[in-house]
Formats: sequence, C-alpha cells, structure tokens
Amino acid sequence: MLGYLGVTMVRRFQHPVFALQYDLSEGDRSRLGDREWYAERLSGCRGPILELGAGTGRITLPVAHAGHDVIAVDIGQPMLRRLRQKLAERRAAPGSVRAVCADMRQLPFPDRAAAAAFSAYNSLGCLLEPADLTRTCREIHRLLEPGAAFLFDVPVPGRTEPYVATGPLREEEWELPDGGRIARTATVLAPAARGTLRLEYAFRWCDANGVTGEEAVRFELNTWSPALYAERAEAAGFTVVRREEPTFHDRSGRERVWAFFELRRE
Repeated sequence: MLGYLGVTMVRRFQHPVFALQYDLSEGDRSRLGDREWYAERLSGCRGPILELGAGTGRITLPVAHAGHDVIAVDIGQPMLRRLRQKLAERRAAPGSVRAVCADMRQLPFPDRAAAAAFSAYNSLGCLLEPADLTRTCREIHRLLEPGAAFLFDVPVPGRTEPYVATGPLREEEWELPDGGRIARTATVLAPAARGTLRLEYAFRWCDANGVTGEEAVRFELNTWSPALYAERAEAAGFTVVRREEPTFHDRSGRERVWAFFELRRE
C-alpha cells in the first residue's frame, strides 16, 4: 500500500503518507466547529461552491451532503485521490463534488464560475509570501458574482500558540484501515516567528503484510496575523462582514484561538 512513495522532503500535501495520516487524524476534527460554521453560512448558496485546499474532503463531503455542488481544489494529487476514494465508497450525496488539482494562485476556471468560495482549516497558511495571498484573493474575486461570500479561517498567532520553540513534539500513532499502523513525530525546525513556521514530520509505518518503512516530510506554514488576511482581501475587492474568534482545544488538550472570516465580493 505504501510502496509507491516518492522522494523525501517533498511538500506535505503532495506526499501520499501525509495524505493518509491526515485523513485518519483530521477527519473528525469536530472540536474546532468549522464544519458546522461553514455549513451554516453556505446554507443559502445557490450554485457551485469553490473550495480551496479541499484536502481529503473533511469539509467538502458535509457541504455536498447538504445539497451543494462543490468544486474541490487542492494542489496535492494524493489528497484528492483519497477524496475520490471516499466519494466512491459512499452513497451519492444530494450535491456533487468535482475534484480538481490546481494551484489556488492561478485557478483554471472562467470568470464568475462560482456562487461562493471557502478555504477551511488554515488552508491559506500554505501561502508563504503576502504577494501570493494577494494573487489568491484576486483569483477568488474573479470567480465570484458580486455579493457572493468568501469564507476562510486562520489561527491567531500569539494566542495560545503551541509552536514557540524548536524541538520534537509528542509522537502520535494511527491504525490503518487494512490493520497496519502509521506513527508520526513532529519537530519544530524554526518556531512561529518572522511570519513562517518550519516543521518536519517523521513517519514510520508497518502495513498489514509486515512491510515497514520511514519517510521525512519538511514543510512551512505562514504565521501572519488575521489582519493581514483581511487587508489583502479588502484590497482585492472584498468587504469583511463577520469575524469570529472561537476558542477550542486541539488533540493535545492545548487551548487554541482561530479567526473565522465571512467576506462579500463587491
């Protein structure tokens, strides 16, 4: 199952082991409350909904099951393969899902192709330059009708931020559907300062046939303030109509604060 791994140190969302581990660990992350938040605010939408950073479908599938047609975009083919597999395994939803591998900074869709857009679970955190955020906001603006909603969420840096020092974090382990296991140790290579957080995930696995292996994945996330996101979105032609900062506890029991934004296209 895991024997087709590629080169080490690739971006996490392009890595098949990360896609599988992500789906096992984050698939029921209801403690954040984001699935309910997005479902409520998209409930009145009529027309295709664009999702950026769809991953393996944690938010995609509930939105489709609510009757919406979703254009699920992700840059990682392994993530989308898992999403398509889950779609095939489940009974047809009232809505539909079209999975598209693309870069959110340059989307392969015509103008006004979507009735709403959203980017959940800090998917915008993979943008490492403010100019890339500007390009993404302009692309979303291009694809929406006037008055359409753009929704997203990002962590609030400095508010119970867990990545403040270098070094390893706790090891975690997940059981695979075929009876194998994946273990992951996360290490902070550079703490959340100067706008970027650098991490490494070291994976070890054993599949159902007893085949073992290990792989390391390094990646970066931005640690920009929510104000920067709002500023770049407003410059691209959006108006902020709602901002919420709910508190939740992550898997380690740490208290976290995230900012949830609802914007409208002018």
